[in-house]
Amino acid sequence: MFGRIFLLLLVALGVGLYFPESRAKILEFASPVVNPYLRMATEGEMQDIADKLKEYQRENFEQLPTERTFEEWIAPRFAGGASIDGWGSAYEYRVERTRFVLVSYGPDGQRNTGDDIFVERPIN
Repeated sequence: MFGRIFLLLLVALGVGLYFPESRAKILEFASPVVNPYLRMATEGEMQDIADKLKEYQRENFEQLPTERTFEEWIAPRFAGGASIDGWGSAYEYRVERTRFVLVSYGPDGQRNTGDDIFVERPIN
């Protein structure tokens, strides 16, 4: 019985998310439950991206993709649009003097708020 109810709820959620006019309302209602999962998944994905960037750097004479070439670099390496965080916003990728940084602006999508997620690695 519980399995059928759970399945019905999943189907209803899937149908609701399919229709753009209801998506925002459903996500707002479900955010207390969904956001911790999305944060964990986003952090894991960002760690994977950073690891692949370091691997690429080792294999390509210490060169990294630039901010402008990041999208074309990431596309063939991660299925399902890995340049997008769990909340549907593009990751920010920056190459600085001594490190590179990946940033997700979290559930609110706003820069410099407490829910931002950062992953960085040294360049050398």
